[in-house]
Amino acid sequence: MNENNAIRKIFGEKKLQISRKPIINHVGISNRIASSKSGIRKYRAVFPDSSEKCFIGKTKSSLIIANGIKLLSGGNPILFLMLVMNHKILGYNQSYAREAVIYNGFDDSLKKYLPDIIGSLISRFNGSCFIAMEELGCHSCDNADLYRMTDAICEFHAHYFGASDCIGRLGINCYSPADYRKSRGFIKRLFNRLSDENLVIFGKAKLDLICSFIDNMHNEFSAVEKRRTLTHNDYSVRNIYADEQRICIYDWELACYQNPEHDIIELLVSVMTDIDDEKVKKVLEYYREKLSELTKTTLTDEEYSHLLRFNTLEFCVNKLSILRIGGQYLKLDYTQQLAKNTSRMFDILKIC
Repeated sequence: MNENNAIRKIFGEKKLQISRKPIINHVGISNRIASSKSGIRKYRAVFPDSSEKCFIGKTKSSLIIANGIKLLSGGNPILFLMLVMNHKILGYNQSYAREAVIYNGFDDSLKKYLPDIIGSLISRFNGSCFIAMEELGCHSCDNADLYRMTDAICEFHAHYFGASDCIGRLGINCYSPADYRKSRGFIKRLFNRLSDENLVIFGKAKLDLICSFIDNMHNEFSAVEKRRTLTHNDYSVRNIYADEQRICIYDWELACYQNPEHDIIELLVSVMTDIDDEKVKKVLEYYREKLSELTKTTLTDEEYSHLLRFNTLEFCVNKLSILRIGGQYLKLDYTQQLAKNTSRMFDILKIC
């Protein structure tokens, strides 16, 4: 996609003067894989009347997704095809457009938690998408914002709780027991690619439990699949902006219809390096009470414990494996720390 043409179409002005400069991301995986083909840049558009607009432009293409899958498959053509055809986190089929679709489809009551989207352009012909959005400034989330971040995601979870029609309307992913059943083989392959680290981080007892979970994850999911809603599915401090006035959640391209507890587990895993076990337990209980209040539902201690167990294990073998393999390739230390935090979450929840 020609970015200049996309910007001119978004603003409805052919005579724009457009300049750009890269945003260098030293921490996250975003914009690090095949950055010459896809990425996030800072733009300045000057209009014929000399007024100007500065914004962030985000380009997503099917090519960068394919390059990411090649990285994960390690050159194994069979694993590559399995990932392309079946792995819904990677979402190869038209996932390049998901973020633009979901921003346009959110209900107005939730837009206070979203960045200001100037406009977007989707090209089905060449499998690419360009989104122009506000520049949010320096990332400023810290642990003092944990309860505010929990409140924000609870509103999304409550709004779409049990509303399966959002799957098609927002174009988001949705797992079924059959998806987990056929995913077991390549999820185990991905997890075992990290075998050198796994024993050190998790220890033998947890590894045995994790391997058993992978073998039976379709049955495990059958016990929790009825409790579902829209989730961000990448809800960590890397994708949240906070200041005194607002919480802003971005990067919704992995959005999914799944257990809401996934998001609170992933959020806590992303910050656990800086908080103690008691704080983790308090936030988990706060989330439970907040969502119960908003949805007018209740969970027993046993039910909530089971949901937290499933979503911690599922995150460990599915999403976290992808982050860790990408982190090894790109030499990112924080992905290994996420694995250590996840192992600690096992202990807090008494999973093993």
